Amino acid sequence: MSPAPRRILHVIPWYAAGGGVQRYVREIVAHQQSEGLEVTLLTTSSHADAEDPAHVRRIPAPLFLLRTPFAPAFRASIERAEADLIHVHGPNPLVDWSVLGIERPYVYSLYNPFPSSPRMAAPLIGFGKRLSRWAMERARGIAVLDPGLLQEPWVRAGIPVWHIPPGVDATVFRPLGLERRREVLFVGHIRPEKGLHLLIDALRELPHDLTLRVAGSVKYARSYANAQFARARRLLGDRFVWQADPTDEELARAFNEAGCVAVPSLGLETWNLVMLEAAACGAPV
Repeated sequence: MSPAPRRILHVIPWYAAGGGVQRYVREIVAHQQSEGLEVTLLTTSSHADAEDPAHVRRIPAPLFLLRTPFAPAFRASIERAEADLIHVHGPNPLVDWSVLGIERPYVYSLYNPFPSSPRMAAPLIGFGKRLSRWAMERARGIAVLDPGLLQEPWVRAGIPVWHIPPGVDATVFRPLGLERRREVLFVGHIRPEKGLHLLIDALRELPHDLTLRVAGSVKYARSYANAQFARARRLLGDRFVWQADPTDEELARAFNEAGCVAVPSLGLETWNLVMLEAAACGAPV
């Protein structure tokens, strides 16, 4: 029997404060470290990132393609890493290609189906799906957070598949007994598929004593975020509040003070940590 792995390498396309997947991975890493394991997290760099803890290692991503960081150094970095087990967080075609042919064992966490794309990008998306399928077929096991992903044809590869639902830290996200404000709260990464532009339009039609608070981070859709912030300030004035990169404690307070939490997502949400945390704080969603 092989010895239990002591050195874990997590590979995730991008990693920043505020995102549901990123916060989920952070909790996995914290638990593994508490068990005495040596953990490294390999991801891409961004000028928007705050100072990282020592276990996070970033590599350059020269460009983004279909909202995905393109970092050619992934494969070489994985090959050089001193790890007994690799944990791939996907789908991401470049990361998936990078682990193909790697001799060390790896497991694969699948968070979402492959994203939709413009028709002109269909051939590229099709190739990316094949890379992800090949990577999953060679994994020691696949973990999914949403049971709907068990129906995806590319996880039926005859290897173990685990459904591991996300959880909430109830010591942080809980009712605090604060007075709720006339405030609509949006939490998440600022990108088009999260629907912030629709929420801004909706606030125009609601009573003018309502405030829109947006708490989250800007990673790759910076032009979209800047445009929506400018629209919100023009249309809502001082009824718009931007809270950048909140901590968990700051998020818990925002959930407790909000009159309601809005989740205007335009795409498929296979799981949504914001709704779970809001509910844990007693906030209407």
